[in-house]
Amino acid sequence: MKFSVLSSIALLASIVAAAPAERSVNPYVLVQNNCDSKLYVGNTANGQLYGSSITVDAGDSHKFVFDNGWAGRIWARKKCSGNDCTYAGIGAPASLAEFYFKGPTGNDFYDISFVDGYNLPLRITPINGQTNGTTGDSNAFLCGNSDCSTLPSCPEGFESKDTDGNVIGCMSACTKFGTPEICCTGEYDTEFTCSGNDYAKQVKAACPNAYSWAFDDSTSAYMCNAEGYKVTFC
Repeated sequence: MKFSVLSSIALLASIVAAAPAERSVNPYVLVQNNCDSKLYVGNTANGQLYGSSITVDAGDSHKFVFDNGWAGRIWARKKCSGNDCTYAGIGAPASLAEFYFKGPTGNDFYDISFVDGYNLPLRITPINGQTNGTTGDSNAFLCGNSDCSTLPSCPEGFESKDTDGNVIGCMSACTKFGTPEICCTGEYDTEFTCSGNDYAKQVKAACPNAYSWAFDDSTSAYMCNAEGYKVTFC
């Protein structure tokens, strides 16, 4: 699957921005566990199949510090085993918080993505964010809060289950069916040849600011220049 915020750069190129202020420290993501149990929280850099994960107790938080230019995803699970503890994507769906720090305009790009599926409610909030005089068609996406506090209903047959048969997430249509026209791959690998499907529309109706399919940029991609970002699960 494509990294959602990277596919949004062309869309945001039309935004006029003043030169952002330089950061004095590396960007970070503060993950807050507001769930009722321990979470396995992981991150993976773009281009890497597997990443790393740590445990965060209920009510606690953990700070990930990244280099400028880092692009990747952060996710969490209540339970995991084996490779699922260090991987999130097709075949192992999880709600994703995606970031690209210090992009071409000097700003950060971030979003919530359910393109591969979802498992937990989450929210992304900039910490000391600055728009730096940026203007655009929708200022709501400039240093805004990306939020999905109530997950979409999972269609029958889309449930992701553990080895004991417990539901631990919900597959997207791409994960479920894997066809090029739904996954926007092969000859459908452009915004002109691929469009959202009925399942993606159901996800979008429940969480209007989350990516529901690969080219869902215009209502899902956020931009800011911030000290860091808080990702709250549950």
